[in-house]
Order: sequence, then C-alpha cells, then structure tokens
Amino acid sequence: MKTRILQLIFVLILAFGLAPVSQAEGLKYKATYDGTFLDTSFDINNDGFFTDVVRGSGQGTFGQSDTVIVTEFLPLGVTGECASEDDLRFIVIYSKGVATYSKGEQLYTSSGSGYICIDLATGDYEGLATGVFDGGTGRFENAYGTFETRFSGRNLTFPAGLPFGFGSINGVTTGLLYLK
Repeated sequence: MKTRILQLIFVLILAFGLAPVSQAEGLKYKATYDGTFLDTSFDINNDGFFTDVVRGSGQGTFGQSDTVIVTEFLPLGVTGECASEDDLRFIVIYSKGVATYSKGEQLYTSSGSGYICIDLATGDYEGLATGVFDGGTGRFENAYGTFETRFSGRNLTFPAGLPFGFGSINGVTTGLLYLK
C-alpha cells in the first residue's frame, strides 16, 4: 500500500510542475535592449531602398547579448496612422538580425512586418516589428518561433540628415522560442 501511495505521489509531482518543461511547449523569450542606429547608402537586396543598421546590447532570457540588425524601410509619408497625425510613417520591408551571447552562440531573426513613426519636429520615433526566430548556432542551431519588438528613440540628425540618420534606440522584444 505504501508503495502505491509513493508511486502516486511521484506521478503527481511529475505531472504538476516539478518535471522539466518540454521544448515542444516553447520558451517565453524576453529581452530589453539599448543601442544606436545608422542609416547607410547600402541597398541590401537591390530594391532601391537603403539599409538601416542597429547595433545594441541587451539583457534577457538567455543573458546578455550584443545585437546587430539590418532593416530596410519603405517611406509612406504623413498618413495620419501615427500617434501624432503629422508624423512621418515608414513600414518594414526587410530585416535580419543576429544576437550574440556570451559563449559565442548566435540567434538569428527575420522580419518583413512592422512600422516606424517619426515626429517631424523633434526626430523622436516609435515603432513595432514582428517576425520569426530562424535558427542560429550552438543551442540555437534549429531554433524557431515568433517575436514582437517595440522600440523608440531619437534621430539626432533629423531632419537635416535626410534621407540618412543616426541616433538612439531602445526597446523590448517578447516572443515564443522553440529549441530542437
């Protein structure tokens, strides 16, 4: 009888949370980051739009990381879709990112969806991008999942530097990451 009770207790412990979480369930991913961006005259995919390069450092689910992201934005103009109706709106048409962690492991991201709104008077901006985790190296070799990043900052050369700019960026990325 005592053996059956112990077996039952053991099964209940495993079933209700003391067993490791299956990777099939995914990991909640969260990272905060700060850095800088620089617009370039480089057209990464030969579509006529220039590339923005973000370099930043972050802290999150897997510890500290250094991140580089390249993004192309399509300018839509003043559309009335931003917080202030006279902000300039751009949409994300292409983005790739690499987060490098302390042991040299890298997590790759891709996006083709999102926006940025820039205040024409101050250069302050805010935006959102959604995308996918698509592999990497080390423990991230076969990683996949989805993410959303909300970001803001200031274009320090705006508007004099158009179409190029340089400035600050910070934000939070959240998502669901699966490791195989």
